[in-house]
Amino acid sequence: MDVLEALTDTITRADKAADQFGVTPSQVADSIRRVHALDQHERVAYAAGSVLGAIIDIAVTHRLDCRQEDCPTCTAIRDGLAANLASLRTLRTDAIERRQAEGASWR
Repeated sequence: MDVLEALTDTITRADKAADQFGVTPSQVADSIRRVHALDQHERVAYAAGSVLGAIIDIAVTHRLDCRQEDCPTCTAIRDGLAANLASLRTLRTDAIERRQAEGASWR
């Protein structure tokens, strides 16, 4: 599966979930306007940060209610947190390196 196929598949799944949770087209349009103002690097960071923020909110809420020893939701949250933390830390390292390279080119 290439990048476009992966994105399309994920968007299709997200559209279905959004419908189930009552996300409106105007909410999506508002977010699109915010994202359009960002450059490519900022868009990736925004997407990763937004996903991690949602996972954190879900995790906190679920943790208050979960009493299962071997909970599949807790496992999914743990895996999502690990993957997103790795992505965000990599993005931060890349941003630091870009900033340092840009600063060096001005000297």
